[in-house]
Amino acid sequence: MTLPCERNIEIAELVREASLLHTEGYRMVTATCVNVPDGFELLYHFDLDYDLLTFRVSAPFGTKVPSLTGVYPAAMLIENEIADLFGITFMGLHPDFKKLLLLAQDAPSAPQAARYEEKKGQA
Repeated sequence: MTLPCERNIEIAELVREASLLHTEGYRMVTATCVNVPDGFELLYHFDLDYDLLTFRVSAPFGTKVPSLTGVYPAAMLIENEIADLFGITFMGLHPDFKKLLLLAQDAPSAPQAARYEEKKGQA
C-alpha cells in the first residue's frame, strides 16, 4: 500500500531526491528499516511545516545504499544504527562507526537480519 505522502524511490535516485527536498526546506526526521523476503525496505521520513513525506527504498540483500550524510548530516546517527542492526552498508557514510555505534565488539553481526532469517526458517 502506498500512502499519498509516500514515494517509492530507486536507490540510485535517493541522494538526488533528498537533495531536492532539502532545497525546498524539508528536514529529515528519521529513517527506519524493515526486513522483507528479498532484502530490506528503508523508509526515510521528512517533514515541512508538519506535513510528512516518506521515501520508500527497496534494497536487495548485499546492496550498498548511498548515505544521506552529505545532505542531512544527522543521518549519520540513524544510518550507523541501521548498519549495526541490519548489516546494510552505506556508501559515503561519515563518520562510519564500522558497525560499532550501538553494539559491543563481540556482539553478533546484524542481529535484526539474523532474527529475520531465524523466523523465516521456522515458518
